[in-house]
Amino acid sequence: MRYKKDDILLFACIEKNIGDDLFIQTICNRYPEKYFVISNRAKYGSLANVKNLKFSKELEWWMILDSVSQKKKIKKMIANTMKVVLQLLLGKHDMGVYIVGNAFKNMDYHGETQLQWFVNRVKLSDEFYLISTNFGPFNDQRWVMDAKNRFIEVKDICFRDMQSYNLFAELPNTRYAPDAILSLGKQKNKRHKRKVLVSIIDCSFYAREDWLKKLVNEYEKKIFEIIQEFERRGYEIVLINSNSEQDGPASRRIFEKCNSSAVSIYDYKGSLDELKELYEETMYVIGTRLHTIILAWLYDVPVYPLVYDIKVENMLKSYSYQGGYTHIKEVSQLAVYTVLETLESGECRINDKVIADANMQFSALDERVNNE
Repeated sequence: MRYKKDDILLFACIEKNIGDDLFIQTICNRYPEKYFVISNRAKYGSLANVKNLKFSKELEWWMILDSVSQKKKIKKMIANTMKVVLQLLLGKHDMGVYIVGNAFKNMDYHGETQLQWFVNRVKLSDEFYLISTNFGPFNDQRWVMDAKNRFIEVKDICFRDMQSYNLFAELPNTRYAPDAILSLGKQKNKRHKRKVLVSIIDCSFYAREDWLKKLVNEYEKKIFEIIQEFERRGYEIVLINSNSEQDGPASRRIFEKCNSSAVSIYDYKGSLDELKELYEETMYVIGTRLHTIILAWLYDVPVYPLVYDIKVENMLKSYSYQGGYTHIKEVSQLAVYTVLETLESGECRINDKVIADANMQFSALDERVNNE
């Protein structure tokens, strides 16, 4: 593949995950006249049809080797040598963008080299932009100081919650704006079906923190109780897996326990069009995964968040969300009627100004691209 210097290098999380796929599609659609170079692992589902995405095996191999180069001795030497060759093939680009939500958490600090992967990505372009990110959680203040030393080298950083921004507000290149997906603006909702989307996580997934793993039974029991009440009221219930590999086992356990024709599972496999159709016709959302909540706001669907991650709680606070929600630590105490009353009241949407302000995530990149 031939690369041009003004092609934008695009880094993102590529795991067939709803939020990250939406990030990629959103930024590409915003700048249709620009080409974005991304790992060829992203060539699936709706992303495979994005006309201004260049799927690069060289970039994918560079990232693999970069990970290996963090090792020691002979593996590091070989990986670094091969990376030089790939970098020559890729060339140095005018701009690089990392559109990512949760890349800077660290609960096991062991030195500034833990940010070397980020430093290496920044070096591949003349100007680097970090879009729609949050920082943390972390348990060592040195992680913040290391990040400050690296973030100052970036052209522009826009955090998606105030708590993250406040950690770096002294840096001249940092800003805050609501999550980039909100920049898509309000979407149409037909609401012609009595359908409820229930976003699931698997608390027992191996990468989860120990405290969350212990809540697997309480969480799934409460989801089951909520489903039962919606079924009793004549609703169709769809269990939605934002990341089928991570969330699928929990959905299947809940589905089997329900043993009902009114309950089905939707495994997201990369089709953002299918996802759009689901939200267009649903009446309510129970949201555990972050971007299932954000999509509910965009489709003006009442949503009840079940918060399992500090990033979600921080954003609810940053966006002055006035609706009810429950932290997963307290899910066993949640009354099903509280969920229903909150959804039926409609007091669980987001202010229109928050949606409008999300366009500011791209303001620095807008200026750069428009001035070319």
